[in-house]
Amino acid sequence: MKSPEEIVEEFARKLDELTPHWWKKINMNRLDMLDCYNCILGQIYVIYHEGYERLRREISLDNNPFDPLDFTNFIDTGNQKKDSLRLKKLWIQEILKRIN
Repeated sequence: MKSPEEIVEEFARKLDELTPHWWKKINMNRLDMLDCYNCILGQIYVIYHEGYERLRREISLDNNPFDPLDFTNFIDTGNQKKDSLRLKKLWIQEILKRIN
């Protein structure tokens, strides 16, 4: 099983392919993985569910029982706020890699 770090890194690479310069659309101060308007997909695609459906089609999630867009699949300590903050940190690391 992949680590949360590996999953976010892999997903960020997919975004690089599908939505070049996606990180420029992210306001890291507003980034909130529990808010569908301020999460990664919400900020990139404006409407989370449209972005989610597009990515499901593009990366063939329909054939994969593991859904990387649902962070509870790979980070679930039972504390949703703590898990979302960890995920936010991982995404910020990926954004900073692309900025620098």
